[in-house]
Amino acid sequence: RLHLAAIVESSEDAIIGKTLEGIIVSWNRGAEKIYGYSAEEVKGKSISLLVSPGRAYEVPKILEQIKRGGHLEHYETVRLKKDGTPINISLTISPIKNAYGKIMGASAIARDITEHKKFEQQREEQSQALERTNLELARREKIMQSLLQDLKDSGVQLEEKKKSLEEANKQLKELNALKDEFVANVSHELRTPL
Repeated sequence: RLHLAAIVESSEDAIIGKTLEGIIVSWNRGAEKIYGYSAEEVKGKSISLLVSPGRAYEVPKILEQIKRGGHLEHYETVRLKKDGTPINISLTISPIKNAYGKIMGASAIARDITEHKKFEQQREEQSQALERTNLELARREKIMQSLLQDLKDSGVQLEEKKKSLEEANKQLKELNALKDEFVANVSHELRTPL
């Protein structure tokens, strides 16, 4: 029993014993560290002391579940420290039974997951930023492909124009040659009678 008490007292997690009415009867050092209250400040008070105003409905709901012999595992919620700072908590709550199996109270183990939640939020924000970046890159890649296609089309058009110009130039040279030949013939024909 002393060994078990030492384990509970030295746990980093908050381990809180309470009655079926939600009155705190035991409070370890982990609870002091997480919530900021000493055992003397909370023993005999309602567990509602730790509940944020928007979550007051949770306590009666959880206590009712415990009274029926149920338990809660890794229930994520928000609780308040002594100074009013909200903290993210993962709760595991189990019924405490006497030697005859009658439920006498509840044991709550609370773990501060605030840093974990911040990390998850940062990871989610980074994931969203990465998704936005990927979408922007895909958009830009489409624009680049369109521009490359336009350049390729322009290149084809330029090649066609170059060929047309070369053909026109060739025809012009042929016409010039015919003109020169015609002028030479005319000149020869004019000189011959003279």
